[in-house]
Amino acid sequence: GAYEALMIDANGLVTEAGSSSFFFIKDNALYVRPVSQEILHGITRQTMLRVANDLGISLIERTYSLDEVLAADEALITASSSYVLPVGKIDSNVIGNGKAGAFTLALREGYLAQARSEFYKPKTS
Repeated sequence: GAYEALMIDANGLVTEAGSSSFFFIKDNALYVRPVSQEILHGITRQTMLRVANDLGISLIERTYSLDEVLAADEALITASSSYVLPVGKIDSNVIGNGKAGAFTLALREGYLAQARSEFYKPKTS
């Protein structure tokens, strides 16, 4: 009955979601898994990281455990079909207050603005 699934590797570390990239916010920083063969380094992920940088959000690029994720202030997924979506609950564990937080909302708005600006660029002759 879940919208998405988190993938956990043999060492107990979160890799990504089943069909989207996964991130979390803790203490005003965005935690992101390093690029490797274990994750999809897609355009949506790259754009969202660029938006985070433009917004001045600190990025911490490292592997992390499910326990760290469950203690997050916010969590989110990105995918080309859903852009940036909050994760309010993992299994029975509520993340933050269970709703989209300020960072997730800012990242979503920034991502949508970036996507619109690229889509609606005037054509040059």
